Amino acid sequence: MKTKIGVMGSAEELPEVREKADALGKAIAAREAILLTGATTGLVYATGKAAHQAGATHIGISPAHDEQEHFEKYRLPVDACDAIIYTGFGLKGRNVVLVRSCDIVIFIAGSIGSLNEFTIA
Repeated sequence: MKTKIGVMGSAEELPEVREKADALGKAIAAREAILLTGATTGLVYATGKAAHQAGATHIGISPAHDEQEHFEKYRLPVDACDAIIYTGFGLKGRNVVLVRSCDIVIFIAGSIGSLNEFTIA
């Protein structure tokens, strides 16, 4: 069975860390692992997009109950994932599903939301 690696962290675009986020995504793909993210923006999106483009399977775990809410209410992208699981649990509930679904969790920058994910991990 393939290793499931979760990447959590900053939903902000931090130019000084962007190159590292891209490299992380490529490294995950090179190891043929499955990437799980919160299907979000910022550095997590950059990592997911790079992994997806490099051939990794990228599964997003959404706080929304469907694609419309994911895009309209949460303003989250849908283009970097191979599949998105819509939990309908909101951000904190999504974090529990996301973290508990991973074999390994990696954090890249972040703030209070990432701290919530860290406490679950």
